[in-house]
Amino acid sequence: MASIYDYIYSKLSNAATVTALTSTRIYPQVAPQAESRPLIVFNVISNVPTNTKSGGSTLDAIRVQITCLADSVDEYNGQDKINAIGEAVRALFEFIQNDTAASVTIQQSFFESESNAFDQTGGLDGTYMKFMDFIFWQKR
Repeated sequence: MASIYDYIYSKLSNAATVTALTSTRIYPQVAPQAESRPLIVFNVISNVPTNTKSGGSTLDAIRVQITCLADSVDEYNGQDKINAIGEAVRALFEFIQNDTAASVTIQQSFFESESNAFDQTGGLDGTYMKFMDFIFWQKR
């Protein structure tokens, strides 16, 4: 059975605005250790069913975190690159109504929050990160 992971991957990998910036470097849960950047990793943070008195849930509220990563040494500033990727992702998922991809139907989605970080563990050239949370209402 197809899952929200299939839906997210399908939407991201088929969006020219995203792949123009990340190519095919889009991963569920974890990216390969040596993968070049920029890239996107996405994870399900929570899945809250909407149970009813008469039975199980027919609609789940799924929180998905999409993490965008870019090196500071890039064809242009890493902060600019991460913002461009973030804008492309937000435009794709900010507000969806009755959309189906990869055999998964999303009744509605909305953008919930965003935060930024910089990891300088590797020396002066570090990694810019943007964490974006979305809620997807998935029909079951």
